[in-house]
Amino acid sequence: MSQNPPDHLLIVTVTKTQSESLVKSLCQEDYHVTIIDSRDNILDEPTACLLIGFHGDDQQELLDLVRGCCHQYRKFIPAQGSLPGELANLSMVEAQLGGAQVYLLKLDRFEQL
Repeated sequence: MSQNPPDHLLIVTVTKTQSESLVKSLCQEDYHVTIIDSRDNILDEPTACLLIGFHGDDQQELLDLVRGCCHQYRKFIPAQGSLPGELANLSMVEAQLGGAQVYLLKLDRFEQL
């Protein structure tokens, strides 16, 4: 990562397990990361929102790190909407999880307090 002040902000939403390896890779490359824990309400999967400030010259390297750590995978989860007495007959559905949602913002001003 260059020593210039950040002029871009990358917001990355990933599963909690994938965020751990991504944060480790980012720290090894000297990126600074702010982590906000959250939960996916639809699948009840723990997620994390990562805020990463960077200089525009590092954009491709940063996106390659995200791609390398955040792969999609399939998982069987309980179907939503089952009644409490139906736990024994709970049906499972296959869901596609993982990957990353990435938002790239250009910063007009960066100030570290």
